[in-house]
Amino acid sequence: MEKIILIILLSSIKEDSLKKEIYKDNWFGEDKFFHFSVSSLLVGSSYHFLKCRLEKDKNFSSYFSLTTTFFMGILKEIYDKKFKKEFFSYKDLVYNSLGILCGYFLFIH
Repeated sequence: MEKIILIILLSSIKEDSLKKEIYKDNWFGEDKFFHFSVSSLLVGSSYHFLKCRLEKDKNFSSYFSLTTTFFMGILKEIYDKKFKKEFFSYKDLVYNSLGILCGYFLFIH
């Protein structure tokens, strides 16, 4: 009887639950390119919208576009961790920051 219970218990365990999830987060890849380019384009487009379309001053437009893009990157990583059940990638935040810096020099400075 004990053997039957043991067999039933072992057969009910899913194979996925036995594997430990290991995330590979490379420094170079398509995902990092998208984080860099989207951050850069968000800085440029939000700055253009505020400065040229809404006619806000340069300082407000600069600060708002830079900080908003940075916090959107953080919120995206929180979303990945909490809702998609993946992981919070600090490497993605590094590429977001580099994209923000590049967007600043390309579109604002």
